[in-house]
Amino acid sequence: MSLIIDLPPEKEQQLREEAARRGQPVQSFARLVLEERLEAEQRERARRIAALMEQWNAEDAADPDLDPILEIEPLRITIAETARRTRELASGQVEDRSHEKVMEAARRALRCD
Repeated sequence: MSLIIDLPPEKEQQLREEAARRGQPVQSFARLVLEERLEAEQRERARRIAALMEQWNAEDAADPDLDPILEIEPLRITIAETARRTRELASGQVEDRSHEKVMEAARRALRCD
């Protein structure tokens, strides 16, 4: 992928100076900076998700009997349906539908037809 990025003159100069300091072409250095930033963003997002999961697990451990939401009938049915669909996806077997029918429904849902 090629990009054209308009930089303010002071940032362009900073980019050129840093690339020269490292002995790299400006384009290679700019690519490296962008890749490093994207990787850092991805690591930070993963860290935040892990912290949230840890918090939820700690809350669940503090009150393991807190499950009244499963007593609400529509939610109980939705949870059971989600579990069934997860099993279907994991096994590759879909109840009452051929692979072609599943793919056709997926294309319609994604508006790919």
